[in-house]
Amino acid sequence: MDQIFESHFGGNSSNSNGGETDGYCPKCRADTSHIILESYGDEVRRVQCAVCGDIHAFKKPRGAEDDAEPVSVT
Repeated sequence: MDQIFESHFGGNSSNSNGGETDGYCPKCRADTSHIILESYGDEVRRVQCAVCGDIHAFKKPRGAEDDAEPVSVT
């Protein structure tokens, strides 16, 4: 039965519901660990903050901004 469940629902990957991920919590106003409540494919949709318990839409961690431009000091 476990093989059927894993093949149908994608197994026990780290991005599955119940897994953990880092994200920005608007209530804590910080990057914290979150429990994944809802995901679709590889996209995480709803999470619960492991620190304060707030449930909200997933937001990428603010400290990991890949689009940020380097700042030059003159």
